[in-house]
Amino acid sequence: IRDRAKDVCTVRPDTSLLECKAILKELKIGRLPVVDKDKHILGILSENDMKEFQPLHSTGVEILEALDILSEKKAKEVMTPDPYTVNVNDTLEDAAVVMIDKGVSCLPVIDDNKVLVGILTEWDIFKSLVSITGVNQPGIMLSFEVENKPGTLRALLDILKQYDVRIIAVLSKIRKNGSRLISIRCHGKSKEIEDKMISELAARGTMRYWARDKVTHEIKQAD
Repeated sequence: IRDRAKDVCTVRPDTSLLECKAILKELKIGRLPVVDKDKHILGILSENDMKEFQPLHSTGVEILEALDILSEKKAKEVMTPDPYTVNVNDTLEDAAVVMIDKGVSCLPVIDDNKVLVGILTEWDIFKSLVSITGVNQPGIMLSFEVENKPGTLRALLDILKQYDVRIIAVLSKIRKNGSRLISIRCHGKSKEIEDKMISELAARGTMRYWARDKVTHEIKQAD
């Protein structure tokens, strides 16, 4: 998480909602961590938390009343207290599990002294997933379904090695039926080399599909 946690703007518990609203608008963000003088996290204040103080209509009186309320109310009165957090040394997978289990879209990141050092959002997780899969890099995607036993991945990688392709990413998942799904993104020296490799891999009978240049080719296995 250390490399993904964003620098974070914070407010103190007695900061007015009017000031918080201005910060959110200026920085174009949706949440503000509320911290004490030692930067220990006390709560999270979001745009949604302040919606009930917005005027229902646009009459001058209602706008003035809303501004009065926003200037009088403090962050500590509206924030979500004691938010779930992750440690700066936790993995992105750990953070993703917490977000899913707890149903939250952001997590304050703290160090071993419980000092706030950043914030991690679901958007950061999504961008990391794209980076891990290598989908934004040139190359081909190969998908296989193999037996879940030692050596199945090594056999595929050995073929790729013979064609001197550059491996970008390898992902693996165990299916409910006990088989193993393997996705490999790689890049050959030429399309001709890639095509020869794909033909050899497809002949093994475990390839599900391959994709290149945003076009997916399904492999139909013989009955």
